[in-house]
Amino acid sequence: MVVTAEEKVRGESVSEAQVCPIVRETLGQMNVNLAPENFVSVSASVADQCRTMVERWVQVFPIEDTFAQREWGIPSLLVRLDCVERPDGIVGVYEIDDRPAGVGLSLRLHGDNSDFACRLAGIRKFWPDFRYLVSASRREMDDSIWLKRSDGTDNSLLLFRAAPNDHHLSDLMPRSVSSLRREGDKSYGVALNWWKRVSKVDVDRLPWHESFVIKPCQGTHSREIYIWHPHGRSLGCNGLATKTKIIGRLSASDAPLFYLQPFIQPMSSGIAGYASMMYRIFFGYVPTSRSWLCLGGCATARSSFKIHGAEDSLFLPLRLE
Repeated sequence: MVVTAEEKVRGESVSEAQVCPIVRETLGQMNVNLAPENFVSVSASVADQCRTMVERWVQVFPIEDTFAQREWGIPSLLVRLDCVERPDGIVGVYEIDDRPAGVGLSLRLHGDNSDFACRLAGIRKFWPDFRYLVSASRREMDDSIWLKRSDGTDNSLLLFRAAPNDHHLSDLMPRSVSSLRREGDKSYGVALNWWKRVSKVDVDRLPWHESFVIKPCQGTHSREIYIWHPHGRSLGCNGLATKTKIIGRLSASDAPLFYLQPFIQPMSSGIAGYASMMYRIFFGYVPTSRSWLCLGGCATARSSFKIHGAEDSLFLPLRLE
């Protein structure tokens, strides 16, 4: 049975939570907490549901003039679902990352001889060679663990680590195996009926009696994510926004268009200090079969309902059943 973080917070004392060995490691310019001995299992049903979602996402993600789009008609060779398995077995999606980090981190968690490493090595045989490029607007992450770096002056295909407004890189877009200007674009969720548009005119109509999330139209790293829960104070969990904060942001004169998504309860990790957990499941595109292969990945846990790859998060290896 899948237990949600809210149920765990309400029903489990700190003494009942598991204490696990944690390794602190530096990957690129980021410090991460790894728990390589604490495997989290993902069922075949969850993997199949996620694959179907990726197939639907490909059809509605905005088109860019990239190598991936021209060659295969896809936004990216590699994507990641940040999601949970609900108690009824249905997958709830927070987002589909069109240009994900975390492959190198997952290799660290699983090891060089793991199933994850073998699946990644196998699918790379079907991919053209590409390198990663980091602009001055972004930090070095974990890409050097599995890719060579480029400064853009060679003729290699590229996986960008750059902001959408890094316009000086526009000329390199035709060499991209993933997104560039559309990185973090969340318009696909409207087409997939996962969330809907809201703006300042909708403030008085927000469902304050329910839990929900306000998210930006485009963004990464959980910036401008506001989580509302009507029973927030009683949950004892971090990461929730106040009604005043949400109204103020939506009503601001410079407020952009936002999206409203029903709140999806995180799973419980059962680990002391890291109550809330989600899956981060990678899929790679296989050009010869025009299909998506589930690679596995990691689980991310945090003391907050706002789970992302922060330096106070905990990463656990994800095992496919």
